[in-house]
Amino acid sequence: MTVRKKNRLPPGRHNTENTDSRYAKRGGAGFRCRFFPAVVLFVLVSAVLPAQNAEKDTVENTDSLLFGVWENSARFLEFSPESGLRIVLKPYYAFVYEDAGWIPCSVSAVPSRGGIFLLSVSYPGERTPAAFPVAVIGGGDLFTRFYVRERPAGQPPAEPAALSGFWREYGNSGEIRLYSGPPPDAFFCLWFSGSRYCRIRYWLTGAPFREGDAVFTPQGETEPVAVPKFLRAGNAVYTCVTGTGSVLRNYEQGTWEIAGDEIRFQADRIVFAGARREETLPVFFSASGDILAFGPPAFTRSGIQDLDGEIAAHNAKRRPPREPPLEFMELDFRWEEIERIRR
Repeated sequence: MTVRKKNRLPPGRHNTENTDSRYAKRGGAGFRCRFFPAVVLFVLVSAVLPAQNAEKDTVENTDSLLFGVWENSARFLEFSPESGLRIVLKPYYAFVYEDAGWIPCSVSAVPSRGGIFLLSVSYPGERTPAAFPVAVIGGGDLFTRFYVRERPAGQPPAEPAALSGFWREYGNSGEIRLYSGPPPDAFFCLWFSGSRYCRIRYWLTGAPFREGDAVFTPQGETEPVAVPKFLRAGNAVYTCVTGTGSVLRNYEQGTWEIAGDEIRFQADRIVFAGARREETLPVFFSASGDILAFGPPAFTRSGIQDLDGEIAAHNAKRRPPREPPLEFMELDFRWEEIERIRR
Protein backbone atom coordinates (compact mmCIF):
# COMPACT_ATOMS: atom_id res chain seq x y z
CA MET A 1 0.00 0.00 0.00
CA THR A 2 1.32 3.43 -0.88
CA VAL A 3 1.89 5.92 1.90
CA ARG A 4 -0.72 8.64 1.55
CA LYS A 5 0.01 12.21 2.52
CA LYS A 6 -2.94 13.81 4.27
CA ASN A 7 -3.68 17.16 5.76
CA ARG A 8 -6.54 15.89 7.88
CA LEU A 9 -6.86 12.98 10.24
CA PRO A 10 -9.11 10.11 9.06
CA PRO A 11 -12.43 9.71 10.89
CA GLY A 12 -12.22 7.85 14.18
CA ARG A 13 -8.46 8.22 14.47
CA HIS A 14 -6.40 9.50 17.38
CA ASN A 15 -6.84 13.27 17.18
CA THR A 16 -4.16 15.35 18.82
CA GLU A 17 -6.25 18.47 18.40
CA ASN A 18 -8.72 19.35 21.14
CA THR A 19 -10.51 16.12 22.01
CA ASP A 20 -13.12 17.81 24.15
CA SER A 21 -14.90 20.58 22.23
CA ARG A 22 -16.59 21.89 25.35
CA TYR A 23 -13.25 22.01 27.11
CA ALA A 24 -11.79 23.96 24.17
CA LYS A 25 -14.62 26.50 24.07
CA ARG A 26 -13.87 27.85 27.51
CA GLY A 27 -11.44 30.31 25.93
CA GLY A 28 -7.81 31.10 26.50
CA ALA A 29 -7.92 30.42 30.22
CA GLY A 30 -8.42 26.67 29.84
CA PHE A 31 -8.56 26.33 33.63
CA ARG A 32 -10.45 28.24 36.26
CA CYS A 33 -7.37 29.22 38.20
CA ARG A 34 -5.28 32.31 38.92
CA PHE A 35 -2.11 32.82 36.88
CA PHE A 36 0.77 35.25 37.30
CA PRO A 37 0.68 38.48 35.30
CA ALA A 38 2.12 38.09 31.82
CA VAL A 39 5.30 40.06 32.53
CA VAL A 40 6.13 38.13 35.70
CA LEU A 41 5.45 34.78 33.98
CA PHE A 42 7.70 35.68 31.04
CA VAL A 43 10.59 36.60 33.35
CA LEU A 44 10.09 33.44 35.42
CA VAL A 45 10.04 30.93 32.57
CA SER A 46 12.87 32.66 30.72
CA ALA A 47 15.09 32.10 33.74
CA VAL A 48 13.96 28.50 34.30
CA LEU A 49 13.95 26.74 30.94
CA PRO A 50 16.96 26.61 28.58
CA ALA A 51 16.53 28.27 25.20
CA GLN A 52 18.95 25.98 23.36
CA ASN A 53 16.49 23.07 23.27
CA ALA A 54 13.84 25.21 21.58
CA GLU A 55 16.32 26.31 18.94
CA LYS A 56 16.92 22.69 17.95
CA ASP A 57 13.40 22.30 16.54
CA THR A 58 13.16 24.68 13.59
CA VAL A 59 11.88 22.25 10.94
CA GLU A 60 8.42 22.42 9.39
CA ASN A 61 5.80 19.73 9.89
CA THR A 62 6.10 17.84 6.58
CA ASP A 63 5.88 14.12 5.91
CA SER A 64 9.47 14.17 4.62
CA LEU A 65 10.59 14.87 8.19
CA LEU A 66 9.57 11.30 9.09
CA PHE A 67 10.69 9.45 5.96
CA GLY A 68 14.05 7.67 6.07
CA VAL A 69 15.85 5.32 8.45
CA TRP A 70 15.64 5.44 12.25
CA GLU A 71 17.30 3.11 14.73
CA ASN A 72 17.85 2.14 18.34
CA SER A 73 19.78 -0.69 19.97
CA ALA A 74 17.16 -3.31 19.04
CA ARG A 75 15.85 -2.45 15.56
CA PHE A 76 15.78 -0.27 12.48
CA LEU A 77 12.68 1.56 11.26
CA GLU A 78 12.34 2.78 7.70
CA PHE A 79 9.49 4.94 6.42
CA SER A 80 8.99 5.20 2.68
CA PRO A 81 6.32 7.15 0.75
CA GLU A 82 6.11 4.29 -1.77
CA SER A 83 6.35 1.15 0.39
CA GLY A 84 5.17 2.05 3.90
CA LEU A 85 6.94 0.86 7.06
CA ARG A 86 9.78 -1.63 7.41
CA ILE A 87 11.11 -3.07 10.68
CA VAL A 88 14.52 -4.73 10.75
CA LEU A 89 15.51 -6.52 13.95
CA LYS A 90 19.11 -6.24 15.07
CA PRO A 91 21.00 -9.30 16.35
CA TYR A 92 20.42 -10.52 19.87
CA TYR A 93 21.14 -14.21 20.03
CA ALA A 94 21.43 -14.36 16.24
CA PHE A 95 24.18 -12.79 14.16
CA VAL A 96 22.19 -11.44 11.21
CA TYR A 97 19.89 -8.48 10.67
CA GLU A 98 16.36 -9.89 10.28
CA ASP A 99 14.30 -8.00 7.70
CA ALA A 100 10.58 -8.49 8.39
CA GLY A 101 9.59 -6.88 5.08
CA TRP A 102 7.40 -3.91 4.28
CA ILE A 103 4.12 -3.31 6.10
CA PRO A 104 1.42 -1.10 4.54
CA CYS A 105 1.39 2.20 6.42
CA SER A 106 -0.06 5.65 5.81
CA VAL A 107 1.40 8.79 7.36
CA SER A 108 -0.66 11.85 8.30
CA ALA A 109 0.96 15.06 9.50
CA VAL A 110 -1.26 16.60 12.18
CA PRO A 111 -2.21 20.16 11.16
CA SER A 112 -1.06 23.01 13.44
CA ARG A 113 0.98 20.57 15.56
CA GLY A 114 4.47 20.78 14.10
CA GLY A 115 6.32 17.47 14.41
CA ILE A 116 3.38 15.16 15.25
CA PHE A 117 2.44 12.36 12.86
CA LEU A 118 -0.22 9.66 12.90
CA LEU A 119 0.86 6.25 11.60
CA SER A 120 -1.92 3.97 10.37
CA VAL A 121 -0.30 0.52 10.14
CA SER A 122 -2.16 -2.36 8.43
CA TYR A 123 -0.77 -5.45 10.13
CA PRO A 124 -1.28 -8.82 8.39
CA GLY A 125 -4.36 -10.61 9.69
CA GLU A 126 -5.80 -7.50 11.36
CA ARG A 127 -9.12 -6.12 10.13
CA THR A 128 -8.52 -2.53 11.16
CA PRO A 129 -5.27 -0.55 10.97
CA ALA A 130 -3.43 0.24 14.20
CA ALA A 131 -2.86 3.93 14.93
CA PHE A 132 0.47 5.11 16.38
CA PRO A 133 0.95 8.81 17.16
CA VAL A 134 4.65 9.73 17.05
CA ALA A 135 6.53 12.99 17.47
CA VAL A 136 9.75 14.23 15.88
CA ILE A 137 11.61 16.84 17.93
CA GLY A 138 14.67 18.61 16.62
CA GLY A 139 14.63 16.64 13.37
CA GLY A 140 16.71 13.77 14.79
CA ASP A 141 14.74 12.38 17.75
CA LEU A 142 11.63 10.21 17.34
CA PHE A 143 9.35 9.72 20.35
CA THR A 144 6.58 7.15 20.69
CA ARG A 145 5.49 8.58 24.07
CA PHE A 146 5.12 12.32 24.52
CA TYR A 147 2.86 15.07 25.87
CA VAL A 148 0.81 17.61 23.94
CA ARG A 149 -0.46 20.87 25.40
CA GLU A 150 -4.23 21.12 25.07
CA ARG A 151 -5.18 24.63 23.98
CA PRO A 152 -8.43 26.07 22.59
CA ALA A 153 -8.82 26.25 18.83
CA GLY A 154 -7.49 29.49 17.38
CA GLN A 155 -5.22 30.23 20.33
CA PRO A 156 -1.61 30.82 19.19
CA PRO A 157 1.14 28.48 20.47
CA ALA A 158 2.73 29.42 23.78
CA GLU A 159 6.38 30.15 24.33
CA PRO A 160 8.42 26.90 24.42
CA ALA A 161 9.46 27.62 27.99
CA ALA A 162 5.93 28.24 29.29
CA LEU A 163 4.85 24.86 30.65
CA SER A 164 1.79 26.22 32.46
CA GLY A 165 -1.38 24.42 31.47
CA PHE A 166 -2.76 20.94 30.87
CA TRP A 167 -0.58 18.42 28.98
CA ARG A 168 -2.07 15.20 27.64
CA GLU A 169 0.05 12.10 27.09
CA TYR A 170 -0.02 10.63 23.57
CA GLY A 171 1.72 7.76 21.84
CA ASN A 172 1.42 5.22 24.64
CA SER A 173 2.60 2.34 22.45
CA GLY A 174 6.10 2.64 23.89
CA GLU A 175 7.51 0.72 20.91
CA ILE A 176 6.62 0.07 17.27
CA ARG A 177 6.54 -3.71 16.83
CA LEU A 178 5.77 -6.34 14.21
CA TYR A 179 2.29 -6.82 15.64
CA SER A 180 -0.47 -4.68 17.10
CA GLY A 181 -1.09 -4.64 20.82
CA PRO A 182 -4.03 -3.84 23.10
CA PRO A 183 -4.64 -0.25 24.23
CA PRO A 184 -2.80 0.74 27.42
CA ASP A 185 -4.63 0.22 30.71
CA ALA A 186 -3.79 3.75 31.85
CA PHE A 187 -1.75 6.84 31.08
CA PHE A 188 -0.87 10.08 32.85
CA CYS A 189 -1.50 13.73 32.09
CA LEU A 190 0.31 16.69 33.61
CA TRP A 191 -0.80 20.10 34.85
CA PHE A 192 1.74 22.87 35.49
CA SER A 193 1.40 26.22 37.23
CA GLY A 194 4.50 28.16 38.21
CA SER A 195 6.89 25.78 39.98
CA ARG A 196 4.10 23.33 40.92
CA TYR A 197 2.87 20.32 38.96
CA CYS A 198 0.15 17.67 39.22
CA ARG A 199 0.25 14.18 37.68
CA ILE A 200 -3.24 12.88 36.86
CA ARG A 201 -3.98 9.23 36.05
CA TYR A 202 -6.52 8.29 33.36
CA TRP A 203 -7.56 4.64 33.20
CA LEU A 204 -9.46 2.55 30.66
CA THR A 205 -13.19 2.45 31.28
CA GLY A 206 -16.24 0.84 29.75
CA ALA A 207 -18.36 3.93 30.40
CA PRO A 208 -19.54 5.92 27.38
CA PHE A 209 -17.71 9.13 26.55
CA ARG A 210 -19.41 12.22 27.97
CA GLU A 211 -18.33 15.82 27.87
CA GLY A 212 -17.59 17.17 31.31
CA ASP A 213 -14.91 18.30 33.72
CA ALA A 214 -13.21 16.96 36.80
CA VAL A 215 -12.25 19.66 39.30
CA PHE A 216 -9.61 19.82 42.02
CA THR A 217 -7.73 22.47 43.97
CA PRO A 218 -3.95 21.93 43.98
CA GLN A 219 -1.73 23.30 46.70
CA GLY A 220 -1.01 26.98 46.16
CA GLU A 221 -4.19 27.62 44.13
CA THR A 222 -7.14 29.56 45.52
CA GLU A 223 -9.65 28.54 42.86
CA PRO A 224 -10.55 25.07 41.51
CA VAL A 225 -8.83 23.77 38.38
CA ALA A 226 -10.86 21.96 35.71
CA VAL A 227 -9.51 19.16 33.49
CA PRO A 228 -11.38 16.81 31.10
CA LYS A 229 -13.16 14.00 32.92
CA PHE A 230 -13.08 11.72 29.85
CA LEU A 231 -10.49 11.40 27.10
CA ARG A 232 -10.60 9.39 23.88
CA ALA A 233 -7.64 7.43 22.51
CA GLY A 234 -8.71 5.83 19.24
CA ASN A 235 -11.81 3.79 20.05
CA ALA A 236 -10.96 3.53 23.77
CA VAL A 237 -12.35 5.82 26.49
CA TYR A 238 -10.40 6.83 29.61
CA THR A 239 -11.48 8.63 32.77
CA CYS A 240 -9.84 10.16 35.85
CA VAL A 241 -12.89 10.02 38.17
CA THR A 242 -14.88 7.00 39.33
CA GLY A 243 -18.60 6.71 38.68
CA THR A 244 -20.63 9.85 38.15
CA GLY A 245 -18.44 12.02 40.37
CA SER A 246 -16.77 15.22 39.21
CA VAL A 247 -14.19 15.80 41.96
CA LEU A 248 -10.64 14.59 41.29
CA ARG A 249 -9.25 13.21 44.54
CA ASN A 250 -6.33 10.95 43.66
CA TYR A 251 -3.46 12.81 42.00
CA GLU A 252 0.24 13.41 42.59
CA GLN A 253 1.50 16.92 43.17
CA GLY A 254 4.85 18.50 43.92
CA THR A 255 7.49 20.84 42.54
CA TRP A 256 9.56 20.79 39.36
CA GLU A 257 12.64 22.56 38.08
CA ILE A 258 14.84 22.55 34.98
CA ALA A 259 18.61 22.13 35.17
CA GLY A 260 20.32 22.14 31.77
CA ASP A 261 18.61 19.53 29.58
CA GLU A 262 16.99 17.69 32.50
CA ILE A 263 13.80 18.17 34.48
CA ARG A 264 13.53 17.23 38.15
CA PHE A 265 10.23 16.25 39.78
CA GLN A 266 9.91 16.30 43.57
CA ALA A 267 6.60 14.80 44.73
CA ASP A 268 5.07 15.88 48.03
CA ARG A 269 4.15 12.24 48.66
CA ILE A 270 3.93 8.98 46.73
CA VAL A 271 0.41 8.44 45.38
CA PHE A 272 0.68 5.88 42.57
CA ALA A 273 2.23 2.42 42.81
CA GLY A 274 5.73 2.28 41.35
CA ALA A 275 6.18 6.06 41.48
CA ARG A 276 9.29 7.73 42.89
CA ARG A 277 9.43 10.56 45.38
CA GLU A 278 12.14 12.24 43.31
CA GLU A 279 12.86 11.73 39.61
CA THR A 280 15.23 13.41 37.15
CA LEU A 281 14.69 12.88 33.41
CA PRO A 282 16.07 14.26 30.14
CA VAL A 283 13.59 16.77 28.73
CA PHE A 284 12.83 17.67 25.11
CA PHE A 285 10.35 20.24 23.87
CA SER A 286 9.47 21.64 20.46
CA ALA A 287 9.88 25.18 19.21
CA SER A 288 6.09 25.48 18.93
CA GLY A 289 5.80 24.96 22.69
CA ASP A 290 3.15 22.25 22.22
CA ILE A 291 5.21 19.02 22.44
CA LEU A 292 7.01 17.80 25.55
CA ALA A 293 8.91 14.52 25.97
CA PHE A 294 10.83 12.94 28.84
CA GLY A 295 13.61 10.38 28.80
CA PRO A 296 15.72 9.24 25.87
CA PRO A 297 14.05 9.14 22.43
CA ALA A 298 12.66 5.83 21.21
CA PHE A 299 14.61 6.15 17.93
CA THR A 300 17.24 8.48 16.52
CA ARG A 301 17.86 9.42 12.91
CA SER A 302 20.27 6.89 11.40
CA GLY A 303 23.23 7.82 9.24
CA ILE A 304 22.42 4.84 6.99
CA GLN A 305 20.95 5.88 3.65
CA ASP A 306 20.74 2.44 1.99
CA LEU A 307 19.28 0.00 4.51
CA ASP A 308 19.22 -2.88 2.01
CA GLY A 309 22.94 -2.42 1.40
CA GLU A 310 23.64 -2.26 5.14
CA ILE A 311 21.70 -5.50 5.72
CA ALA A 312 23.54 -7.28 2.89
CA ALA A 313 26.95 -6.07 4.09
CA HIS A 314 26.30 -7.04 7.70
CA ASN A 315 24.86 -10.47 6.89
CA ALA A 316 27.79 -11.22 4.56
CA LYS A 317 30.28 -11.01 7.41
CA ARG A 318 31.84 -14.31 8.43
CA ARG A 319 30.83 -15.25 11.89
CA PRO A 320 33.78 -15.97 14.19
CA PRO A 321 33.87 -19.59 15.41
CA ARG A 322 32.23 -20.14 18.72
CA GLU A 323 34.33 -21.21 21.62
CA PRO A 324 33.57 -24.72 22.89
CA PRO A 325 31.26 -24.74 25.91
CA LEU A 326 33.71 -27.00 27.80
CA GLU A 327 37.47 -26.75 27.85
CA PHE A 328 39.49 -29.67 26.49
CA MET A 329 40.48 -32.05 29.25
CA GLU A 330 43.02 -34.85 28.94
CA LEU A 331 41.54 -37.78 30.82
CA ASP A 332 43.81 -39.91 32.97
CA PHE A 333 42.24 -43.31 33.58
CA ARG A 334 43.52 -45.32 36.53
CA TRP A 335 43.54 -48.70 34.85
CA GLU A 336 44.87 -50.50 37.94
CA GLU A 337 41.86 -49.45 39.96
CA ILE A 338 39.54 -50.38 37.12
CA GLU A 339 41.01 -53.88 36.89
CA ARG A 340 40.76 -54.31 40.67
CA ILE A 341 37.11 -53.32 40.65
CA ARG A 342 36.36 -55.71 37.81
CA ARG A 343 37.67 -58.65 39.88
